Amino acid sequence: MKKVLIVVLSVLLVVSPTIALIGCYFYFKSADPQVVSTDLVSAVVKDGKGNESSYDRDDQFFSIFAGMFGKDEENRPEALVQLPAEALNYEKYEVLFVDNFGMESSYTYYLSSDPKKCYYTDEANRAYNIAKGAAEAFLNSDYAEVVYAMATPPVVTIGDTVLTPYTIDWKYKTVGGVLKNASCSYSDRNESSSLEQFLVAFLLESTLRPDEIALKITDADNKEQLYSGNYAGLSRLALEGSRNVNVDMTLVWKNSAEKDYAGSAKYFFTGKLFGNPAFSISKNQATCGDVVVLSAYNVMSADDLQVQIEPSLNYTPVFYKVGESWQALLPLAVDAVAEGNTTYSITMTSASATDVFLLNVNALATKNYDYNEANMGDYYNDTVLNAMRENLGPIAKTPSSFSFVSGKFVVPAKDNYYSETSNYPFGTLVNLVPLKKTFTALDIMYCAYANYKDGKYVEGSKTKVLAAFDGTVVYVGAQTYTGRLVVIDHGSGLKSWYTNLSSDIQVKEGDTVTAGQVISSAADGGLNSSLNFNFHVGVTVNGVAVNLQTLIDEGLIAQRD
Repeated sequence: MKKVLIVVLSVLLVVSPTIALIGCYFYFKSADPQVVSTDLVSAVVKDGKGNESSYDRDDQFFSIFAGMFGKDEENRPEALVQLPAEALNYEKYEVLFVDNFGMESSYTYYLSSDPKKCYYTDEANRAYNIAKGAAEAFLNSDYAEVVYAMATPPVVTIGDTVLTPYTIDWKYKTVGGVLKNASCSYSDRNESSSLEQFLVAFLLESTLRPDEIALKITDADNKEQLYSGNYAGLSRLALEGSRNVNVDMTLVWKNSAEKDYAGSAKYFFTGKLFGNPAFSISKNQATCGDVVVLSAYNVMSADDLQVQIEPSLNYTPVFYKVGESWQALLPLAVDAVAEGNTTYSITMTSASATDVFLLNVNALATKNYDYNEANMGDYYNDTVLNAMRENLGPIAKTPSSFSFVSGKFVVPAKDNYYSETSNYPFGTLVNLVPLKKTFTALDIMYCAYANYKDGKYVEGSKTKVLAAFDGTVVYVGAQTYTGRLVVIDHGSGLKSWYTNLSSDIQVKEGDTVTAGQVISSAADGGLNSSLNFNFHVGVTVNGVAVNLQTLIDEGLIAQRD
C-alpha cells in the first residue's frame, strides 16, 4: 500500500504543472475582461516611434481606442492566457486614459492589418484579443495607415540611385475595401535626382511593378527631344556616344481586385545618357606576335566589361578609356599557336549586351640564326638572366597611367642603318652554338656599318636610336645581358624597350618623347662583339612580347563594325 501511495504522489507531482496550466487556461477563457470605466475623458497616446499625442473624449481617435474595450456583447474582447508572440512585431501604442475622477489607467495595444489579430494588455499585463468589429473601426480609420504595408509607396531606383518623385498620388486599400490616400501623397515639391551616367537600356527597378512607364528625354544642352514614349521602346533608341539629358518620367500603378494599392508618380532627373553598348575587334585574322584591339562603346565603366577567350590565351585584357570608348590591347604571344592556325572565340560582355567574335591566329614563320661568339657565356647565364627578370619584370607589368589611342610605329633606326643587315627578326630561333642553347628572339636586332679605319671607330658610323612612338620614358639604366637600355611607355600597357645603347643616352625617366626622336645611339658589344654596331628593340603589352615589325607595317587602329 505504501508503494502505491508513493507512485500516486509521483504521478501527481509530474502532471500538476500541466493541470495548473490547463486550469489557468480555462479560468482566463471564462474570466470577464477587466471592467473599464465608462467615464473616460482624455487619453495620451504614444506610438511605436515614441511620438505622443493628447485627445479628449470628443476626438475620433479617442473613441476608437476606448471602443476596443467593448461597450456591448458583440464587441466584447476575449481574455487570453498570454499575448501571442507574433503580436510583439505589430504596431505598438501605449495609451494612458484619465476618467472624470482623475483616475489613470494604462493599456498597450498591438495592432495589425488583420482585424482578427489585434490585441491589448492592461496594467496587470493581462492580454485580450480585440473583437473583430472594434478592430475594424480602427483599421478603417485614417489613423491606421501605419499598419498597412501597402500604404508605403514603392521605391524606384536606377542602379544605386533612388529616384525622388516630385509628385505622387498614392492610395492603399483598408480591410473595408476603401482606397485611402496615403499621407505621402503630394504634388509640386519640385524634387529631382541626378545620375552621373546611365545607359539607354538602363534597368529601372521598383519595389512594386508599375503598369505604365512613360518617358520624355531631351538633350540638356540644345533642348533637342531625343525620345518620347514608353520604357520598353527606349532600348531601341539609336544614340551614338553620350548626351547630357533631362528625363521626365511618369509611373502608374493601376488598382484591381488583386491589388491593395493604386497610384501614380512623376520624376525628373538629369545625367549623362549612353547609347546601347557595342563591341568590336580590330582584326579577324592575325599572326602570333600581333596585337588585337578590343573596343567597347557606350559602356560606362571598365568594371562593367568582361572578356572570355576560348581556348585560353592566358591573358586578361585591361581596358583603358579612349575618348568615349574603352579599349584593351590583346597581345598574341609568339608561342600562342605552335603550328598551323587556331580559331579563338572572344566573348565581350557588359551589363546589358554580349557579342562574340572569331579570331583566326596563324603560327609565326620562324628562321634560325647561329651565334658563335666566344664570350657569350658572360652575358647569357642563369645568374645574369634571373637578375634581369627580377629588375625589369615589374617595369613590364606596371600598368600605364594613360591610354594608347592608335597609330603606326616608325623604324627606330636612322642614318647608316641597313634593314638587310639586321641579324634576326622577332620570333627567330637563336642558337648559341658554344653554349649549346637556343632561345626565341622577342625583339628585333638592328645593325649598322662597322666603318672602322685603321682599327679605330670612325665618328658618324653609329646608328642613331629613335623612339618608335610617342610616350613617356619610364626606365633608364643598364643590365649585364642588355647593356644600357631605355623603356618608353606608350599607354594601355604598351611599352618599347631599347637595349645595347651607347653612353650618349639623351633622355631621362619622366621625359615625354615623340615618334622619331633621338634617344641614343647603338653600342658595340653584348652577345655580338664583332666590329658591328647594333641595338635591339622589343615591344611588350603588360609583359607579353609582341612583334614591332607588325606595329610598323600595320599599326594599331581600332575598327568599329
